[in-house]
Amino acid sequence: MGAQHLYYEREDKSTFSQLAGGAGKLNIRLALGYDSGKYFIGTMAMTDYFLFRGKNNSTFDYSFGKFMAYIGYRFSILKTERKVLHHLKLIY
Repeated sequence: MGAQHLYYEREDKSTFSQLAGGAGKLNIRLALGYDSGKYFIGTMAMTDYFLFRGKNNSTFDYSFGKFMAYIGYRFSILKTERKVLHHLKLIY
């Protein structure tokens, strides 16, 4: 949460100062996953939203987001290495 303070100086050296309005930012993260030992799967989403609307009709809005999905298989590197070496006939 925040606010905009508007301040400027004119050519005749007079100034103007005003608290113009509020601002807000929302950040949301969500994750969901499943793990079954050998296999795993999941998703992740994130969004960021910024909003500023002042009384002086200036508007500044932006938002962005990203989404990720993943799936995987767990394996023993030692067993896999042994199988590869055996297949290449480097060990028996």
